[in-house]
Amino acid sequence: MKLHKSKLILILFLLSTINSQLSTVSASVTIDAGETAVLASGEEIVINGTLTIANTATLDTSAGSAGISLNGSWLNSGTYVPLTTKVTFTGTEISTITGTNTFYDLTCTTAGKQFSFESGKEQTVTGALTLTGTAANKILLRALTTGTRWGFNMKNSAQHVDYIDVKDSSAPANIINCYHSVDSGNNAGEWKFVSLTIDDPVSGTTVNTTPVIFGKAGAHDPVTLKDKDGLSVATTSADSSGNYFALVSTPIAAGANSLTAYIETIQGQSIDLTVTTSLTGGQTPEILSLATGETIIGIVPTISGKSTPGASVNLLKLSVLAILPSVAVFSDSTYRYELITTTTADTNGNFSFTADDYKDYLTPGVNRFIVTANGARSSILAVNVATPIGIIFDAVKNQPLANAQVSLYRSDGALAQPGVELASTDTNPQTAGSDGSYGFVANTGDYYLTVQLPNYSYPATRNSFTSSRNIITGSKMETFNIGSSILYMDLPMDPSESFSCYPSPFNPYQQNITIQYYLDKDAEVDIAVYDLLGNLVKTWEINSGAQYARRGLNQLPWDGRSGSGRVIANGGYIVLLHADNATKKFKILVIE
Repeated sequence: MKLHKSKLILILFLLSTINSQLSTVSASVTIDAGETAVLASGEEIVINGTLTIANTATLDTSAGSAGISLNGSWLNSGTYVPLTTKVTFTGTEISTITGTNTFYDLTCTTAGKQFSFESGKEQTVTGALTLTGTAANKILLRALTTGTRWGFNMKNSAQHVDYIDVKDSSAPANIINCYHSVDSGNNAGEWKFVSLTIDDPVSGTTVNTTPVIFGKAGAHDPVTLKDKDGLSVATTSADSSGNYFALVSTPIAAGANSLTAYIETIQGQSIDLTVTTSLTGGQTPEILSLATGETIIGIVPTISGKSTPGASVNLLKLSVLAILPSVAVFSDSTYRYELITTTTADTNGNFSFTADDYKDYLTPGVNRFIVTANGARSSILAVNVATPIGIIFDAVKNQPLANAQVSLYRSDGALAQPGVELASTDTNPQTAGSDGSYGFVANTGDYYLTVQLPNYSYPATRNSFTSSRNIITGSKMETFNIGSSILYMDLPMDPSESFSCYPSPFNPYQQNITIQYYLDKDAEVDIAVYDLLGNLVKTWEINSGAQYARRGLNQLPWDGRSGSGRVIANGGYIVLLHADNATKKFKILVIE
């Protein structure tokens, strides 16, 4: 039967006068064209059939906190005003939903239920979405026209979506995380068919009573971890990629135990664990390569250590009360943790993380790291990071220059002072290390650098360098700004000697030698190579302005062959350069 406006108003009137009492309509309900039906505040209506909202008709539940329980279809070509009304679909028959609708709470927990949505129309949920089937009988979401999508738009609402099967749908706005669910094809947008897993530690592992847990869930989902007795031992939230990390805050009972991941009442993966009060034999990972309190200057070192052989080892950065990039960022009551990368310990339990693995995560000042493996965590490694840092190197030979004196100046020309612009432990000027490294722990601001070293000049005139060098604004005495990021700034210097040959000794069967010289201007260049007996071996006559006879740095390669094309023998040789009315000589050594 049809329940028209007059009968529906009677029911609604009864609902408003008999508080918290349900009213059941045994047949379908139709709100006719041009009519408005109002559901009273706090009341519910149960329809054992179909609800039809005709064209120009209105169903107004804006009084709030009402409820509609519907066995059949929802056919809307008029207007539905939800406010905070909960709509629940029951029964096993197919429920067709037509029109564009905005629901507040939308719920179905009937296993095997099928919905058929009008293709090309969008359904919006602003409150909570609950769709829960079973493993054997998933809830089916389908289009009325196969192959033509319908839309499901989540408005930052709460979700409990478990055991569903979706086809021909688009989720254009916010993510819909579906657990134990099936993507039957032609779905687009933000539908996410995800697993709720515990990835580390793996099942069967021995852990301490407060292990660290890694896993995957839906994006931004709240995750709860429970032990074998159902006690919550840790809570956390997944990041935007669905990764989660948890520090167990309630100790797990020693002995045979387990952990199970939950999203509210959705149960995910379970793992079996052996829990002990003390880990031994390398089960607790250790960082061995750096010591707490060290300062990273110049070359960023490798972080290495020891764990159990074959263990998956995670490197994390810790930050105190800081906002980190949203790349797998997790938190507990003290720190925020940022997962940087993962490696595998070798057969001896050794692991390492190179500079390329983690240097982009460094910031000026104190940086804290831990490694985790087998559900256990290392002690905190706290290191200082200077900025700017880098290597002083020969711009021609690309070799580090030890013992260069480097000075940091404020942009106004004043030397930066320890305890003012620099850390009190800094020195300025400072002497580069044996590997050419330098580094200042400087405050934010504008600065420039100068470098001094006998037989070298700074800045280099050369503009082309190998990709291994970090040449940025400031590398060649420009003013640069120190902010919140590490500045990796290598400093090139030109050798001041006007004539050199390298490498020496050299093996002509394996490499060329470079004859290097500077010209103040374009000039005629004559180069000759003699053996130690004075015999002429090789000559070059180069016209002014041609390659290797131009103003600036010239680098002439020689393959070690004589003028007749034969490889020269072992021994010493003299290279003579005549250019611009000046003659210079250089001795080289050939060793096969």
